Amino acid sequence: MPNKPATPSKNVRVPNDLWESAKAVAKSEGHSLSEVIRKMLAAYVEKRPEPGGKIGL
Repeated sequence: MPNKPATPSKNVRVPNDLWESAKAVAKSEGHSLSEVIRKMLAAYVEKRPEPGGKIGL
């Protein structure tokens, strides 16, 4: 399949104002919002202290 993305698409619910603000910040820093989200999710997973541990949000 031509132009097949390397990763599958996911759906999340995000308020429009937050999405647009995050997209603008990512663009101003030379990143895509998808790239920022992937990096943030990876950091979230890495911070987990141990299986079953919780991270305060």
